[in-house]
Amino acid sequence: MINLLQSFSYIISLVTLIALLITPSSCKTNNYLINCGAPTTTSADNQTWNTDENPTFAPSTSYKDNTKVAHVINEDPSYSGKPPCSGARIFHSPFTYSFPVSPGPKIVRLYFYTSATYDNTSVDNFFLTLKADGGSGSFTLLGNFSAYLHQQFFKNSIPLPIVVKEFLVMATSSRLNLTFSPTLTGSLAFVNGIEIIAVPDNLYDYFNPQSSDETSSSNRSPPIGCFPAKTNVGSQLPFSILRPTALETVRRLNVGGSDVISEMDSGGMSRTWYNDANYIGGNFKGAIPNPNRTLITDISYTIVPKYTAPNLVYWTARIMGPYNNSFKLKNNITWAFSVDSGFDYLIRLHFCEIDPSVTNRRQREFEVLVNNEQADNEVDPFHLGNSLRSTPVCKDYVTSIYEGSSKASLSITLRPDTGSYLTYHDVILNGLEIFKMSQPNGNLAGPNPVLPGDPNRPNKPNSLPPRGGTNSNHLIEILVGVLGSVVFIALVIASAFCWLLRESSQNYCKRLLPSNGSGFSSTSSGGSSLPSHLCHCFTLQQIMVATNNFDDHFVIGVGGFGKVYKGSITINGGTEIMVAIKRLNPSSKQGALEFHTEIVMLTTLRHVHLVSLIGFCDENGEMVLVYDYMPLGTLQDHLYHKYSFRHSDKMDTPIYAPMSWKQRLLTCIRAARGLHYLHTGTGRVIIHRDVKSTNILLDKNWIAKVSDFGISKVGPSMKEGAPTYVSTIVKGSIGYLDPEYIRLKQLTEKSDVYSFGVVLFEVLCARPAMMPLLPNEQVNLARYAKRCYEEGTLHEIVDPNVRDEIAPVCLRKFGEIAEMCVRDQGSKRPSMEEVVWYLEFALKLQETDENNNEITTSSIIPN
Repeated sequence: MINLLQSFSYIISLVTLIALLITPSSCKTNNYLINCGAPTTTSADNQTWNTDENPTFAPSTSYKDNTKVAHVINEDPSYSGKPPCSGARIFHSPFTYSFPVSPGPKIVRLYFYTSATYDNTSVDNFFLTLKADGGSGSFTLLGNFSAYLHQQFFKNSIPLPIVVKEFLVMATSSRLNLTFSPTLTGSLAFVNGIEIIAVPDNLYDYFNPQSSDETSSSNRSPPIGCFPAKTNVGSQLPFSILRPTALETVRRLNVGGSDVISEMDSGGMSRTWYNDANYIGGNFKGAIPNPNRTLITDISYTIVPKYTAPNLVYWTARIMGPYNNSFKLKNNITWAFSVDSGFDYLIRLHFCEIDPSVTNRRQREFEVLVNNEQADNEVDPFHLGNSLRSTPVCKDYVTSIYEGSSKASLSITLRPDTGSYLTYHDVILNGLEIFKMSQPNGNLAGPNPVLPGDPNRPNKPNSLPPRGGTNSNHLIEILVGVLGSVVFIALVIASAFCWLLRESSQNYCKRLLPSNGSGFSSTSSGGSSLPSHLCHCFTLQQIMVATNNFDDHFVIGVGGFGKVYKGSITINGGTEIMVAIKRLNPSSKQGALEFHTEIVMLTTLRHVHLVSLIGFCDENGEMVLVYDYMPLGTLQDHLYHKYSFRHSDKMDTPIYAPMSWKQRLLTCIRAARGLHYLHTGTGRVIIHRDVKSTNILLDKNWIAKVSDFGISKVGPSMKEGAPTYVSTIVKGSIGYLDPEYIRLKQLTEKSDVYSFGVVLFEVLCARPAMMPLLPNEQVNLARYAKRCYEEGTLHEIVDPNVRDEIAPVCLRKFGEIAEMCVRDQGSKRPSMEEVVWYLEFALKLQETDENNNEITTSSIIPN
């Protein structure tokens, strides 16, 4: 019996050993090379490419109904007949490939051959949307993607007719689904080749959310041998993964060396490592040491696995070069990249000390800067490699890039340390990888690049050519022209309307603003419905009756415009509604111009999160505006006075109960949606110019609405190439004013973003934007809260009434959003669209914490 057990134990050990020996480092289970549209299996460069017409991937009827095989006319003989350029699959409606896979991370690599026409259709007429789902959620990998525009834009740095898009997606189920769709109904999309390659679990371990007890990257399992990202560059907050994530490869560079083709990659992952020369920024490019690899000892993979990067990457490097220390200390080496704004980016730097003269630690140390923010210091590759030469290591960094435009710059700089103890004031870098990280909603898609000198090239969904060809293009041009004419006429009418108002003619008023017009409808679901009546021109007698001759007992607020009264007024032949009536104070600095501005703005703007204008009166010297009544008052009321209202018949009876944290978050989200509509929803940028907590009102259902448009300004055109600001005198409220606007007198939508950032800190801290009696460093809330955020003490100034309600992870994200909004430079602030998105994400984090750390499946917030 004992011998039997010993034999069984021996067999188990042997089987385990064999399994370990034969399992390749890259885990090649379920790898696919697909030559789309090809009739049969083909081979090239020692690789076998299979046809995509396989019932394992999709039903045969689906191929026939949603796709077709394209006839490829090659324009480059060197690629003729070679997979994956020999075939193409064209999609005229959504089509899903479903690949059987084993769980784990996968490389999804797509090939688009641009030197060809497909069924006589030029490649610049294809626009693709691609979604991937491996079981952990759907990710939008590409949206309105044009292979032609990408190839043309990057042809100088990557002079190939093939565009390759590479993604990393986690598969948690037995299927990986890729859904290809034309961006618009009636248009087309195409793909030539698809690769799916299994990746070691710990190579890029940034896919899965951290568990509830993980508050920093130090608590998660780092990629083997790699120093993981600990904080976002430029942030004091720990970096964390809070929901399933996908990655897109932005760049993979062999620094100081030539291209490493896919066949030479390690781990069987077929990655291509490009030479870095095209990405060096500035005039100083450094030098390449020891180009002859025979002078370098063999690479010792004792810290990172061999599949991390091939020998060819670590055998070469870029350093400062043979210059004196004084010169080196005045210079640095910078790599610069164009990236999509609105995403986080994972940066992996590969280091390997290959200089034979470096024999001890602290002989070479340097700083790492990302977008001129220090990401790391005292980096010593020799020390990181356990004081062994030719021992590669890698370090990860994460940075957030949220600029106003769709494209942004990402720079990575190595700068020598200045310590006198150093033998070499120098830097070294061997390899570089940059990955774009998916947004919380699963989106990875960025915009198409705009070609220089070709601004009319179709690169947006609304300018895609449908399958009809030339006639369809003409139809689109005609529709755009008609639409432009309509907008122009509307502006002319609005201008004429404003002039007629100045005439104060009741006859004109009644003619232009009939009291029985058709209604407006809401563009949002849920929440408060929009008014179903047009802007009315009320008589002074109606206003006097509604306010009991402007009785002070009816006053519910006082502002720069004048007093605001509560009253009831009859419209549409007998319907009585509660309204807020704002009466211009003759001595007010806000005069007729602001009065007319608000009427013009609010008669052309309708949104569920903007206060609706019911009507106005301009008679006998009285200027009056009539709005929907907001019974719960201003946001500021609930922050400072700390009262709430019960939903009962006694709506106006205050009870002392502070606004909850979740109510505050929802209020911020809804107000941000209103501002986002102003900035983008009308074809012109409309800048509110006076965003503050008293101009955010709450209706009986706690629905936030932005109000007071008296000093609003129509901003620059949204067309590409148009000016990005409006030169104007400074107006607004102290404490909320954008410092860049004050300094330059240039108003942009980012001025509203700054003011809204102050409101966010106000919501968090429940204190005014300016408090002159406090110590100097605390007077200005934006500056004080920003400094607390940067020092990691923001939690100390949170309103005590909600301090225990806020989930720590939500507080970190909320503080990050507010800090981004109040940055000094407008270009470094997010757009209101991004603010909405981040606030929704913060709410998700809060709800996740409240629901035992279970991420909810809904991504829609009630209006």
